Amino acid sequence: MEVPKQSEFLIGWICILGVEYFAAMKVLDKSYGTSQKANIVPGNNDRNTYQLGTIGDHHVVINCPQSGTNGQITACQIATGMKSTFPCIRFILLVGIGGGAPSTKYDIRLGDVVIGTSVSPYRKGKILDFKKFKQTSNRETPPAELLGAITELQHQVFLGSSLETTMDDFFRHKSDLREKYPRPTEDRLLMGDYFHNDQGCVCLQHQLEDRGNLVDRQQRTPGQLLQIHIGTIGSSDVVMKSAKERDRLANKQEIICFEMEAAAVMQTTRCISVRGISDYSDGHKNDAWHNYAALTAAVCAKELLKWLALESLKNSPMELTSEELENLVKGTVEEVYRKISQSQRRDGNAKTVIGEANDTIKQSIESLDQYTRQPTQGNNLKTMILMRGLQKQIESSVHDLQVQVKTKTKSADRKSLAEWEKLKQEVDNTEKEAKDWGETCQKLLDAAVELSKHVSDHVGDKHSKFVTKYLESISGIFGIARSHKENRPNDSSKHCNDKNIGDLGSSSTASSTTSRSSLELESPGSSSNSNEQHMPDSCPEHPSPVTGGHPTPISGLPAPDHFPRQPGSNSSPEHNSTVPPIPKSSPPLPPTSPPQRKEPPSKRPKPDWLYVPRQ
Repeated sequence: MEVPKQSEFLIGWICILGVEYFAAMKVLDKSYGTSQKANIVPGNNDRNTYQLGTIGDHHVVINCPQSGTNGQITACQIATGMKSTFPCIRFILLVGIGGGAPSTKYDIRLGDVVIGTSVSPYRKGKILDFKKFKQTSNRETPPAELLGAITELQHQVFLGSSLETTMDDFFRHKSDLREKYPRPTEDRLLMGDYFHNDQGCVCLQHQLEDRGNLVDRQQRTPGQLLQIHIGTIGSSDVVMKSAKERDRLANKQEIICFEMEAAAVMQTTRCISVRGISDYSDGHKNDAWHNYAALTAAVCAKELLKWLALESLKNSPMELTSEELENLVKGTVEEVYRKISQSQRRDGNAKTVIGEANDTIKQSIESLDQYTRQPTQGNNLKTMILMRGLQKQIESSVHDLQVQVKTKTKSADRKSLAEWEKLKQEVDNTEKEAKDWGETCQKLLDAAVELSKHVSDHVGDKHSKFVTKYLESISGIFGIARSHKENRPNDSSKHCNDKNIGDLGSSSTASSTTSRSSLELESPGSSSNSNEQHMPDSCPEHPSPVTGGHPTPISGLPAPDHFPRQPGSNSSPEHNSTVPPIPKSSPPLPPTSPPQRKEPPSKRPKPDWLYVPRQ
């Protein structure tokens, strides 16, 4: 079975507990195995294992949870790692078990499913005098596309469909699971003022004689034993086991379910929480309903995805943090150099290894180019500077892969020469894709700088004008490197000197250092003399912000000595003739500290006693 491309997986599915993971695997229409078997390169620092599958029209990534872990930090780490490995993911589903908060308005029973249209971080706030607590965080809501799918699901319930009917259809197609996931018979909701005790508690009795501590509820009819509830989910880093606190929050904020992951994940990515009710958020918790509630949540999430149009999903924006972008590129670059090193062995599989490295780069370029071309990214200066620097890292790895392919092609025998020539052409095409992506990044960066310039001209503030000059300098450096590369022979022995520019977009520190060393800038409100400044003549000793402790050389950029000097410098004419001059409108970046003012030498004649006559 052919595995879909890495960029085709648009839905993430996060499980924290083992029972949630087992249930998620049962609802897949197709399973492609693990991400390792599919040769999908993980992002940097991503230690998760993923199961790949299909639900309806959607390709889904499900994480395999590590045993003994739970909570907000774990869920947030899983989400970050998942998106650095699968950058095209649009939404994440948090599917698992939770504690219900029944009330007169919401008749929530064990086994029911709650879909969160909003998430309230009810323990995030500040403690005031007299032990009062004030919540300061706002509620988070899922994306509009998922809210629309919830409305369609509600419409099906209105037309007569029910979760119980869906579960019956599921067990009809997978009859072997009915015995593994039986529905428990005991469903007891105890009074809020009845506290749990380990000796003789009502919740521990198999045959209940005194029903005075139970909440009297009407028995549900067949066909309505399972129901779906839509409302607010309370999320915190602690387990809710207090009926009194549960009822207080339910009345104050209309919370109908409690869980521990959604609030943290929603801070980093767009997601929705789907929870099967396994207890009533009180002291009478037990594990009897865990398996069944996890399965009902997974089945309900599957039904929700059926009402999410694939085209609507593709048109929704990609959201990646700077950390996720850097981890994606670093993981790709490290894998490419590992493959290059592996291809140098004499084991006869060099073509396969280089082909895999080329496919890895192509998938990353496809995802990053798709992210770059989004309308929302054109005006984001910080993101475009970062993307331009990351593009240089990708382009460098492609260049080194080309060098390896050329070497192998020259030494190939007649039998394998045609295959090596074909592989060389594929790598050349990948280099062209990397260059095209770089052109897109540069155009968007230039456009963003122009927009910033218009804003600063309109505002007229010194600070905004200075920021614009700073950004123009960064854009100018990338533009000089791009234009000069076309006139420079492709020499792999010189690319080590070009690392400063490749790292410029990866961190703000590198950006400032490169700009200051190549241009002389003037800060508003201060004056500086035209002093000669030189680029470093060798690779910097500090590690690359993208490749960690192993600086990756950047090929195809002009050596530092090829950058134009300011008037009055000692640059050679032949260097300045090959590079277009920096426009006068491009101001220089201020040094990190005020320049030291040099006192002019004294013009007074020195006393005669200072002169020593020659012998």
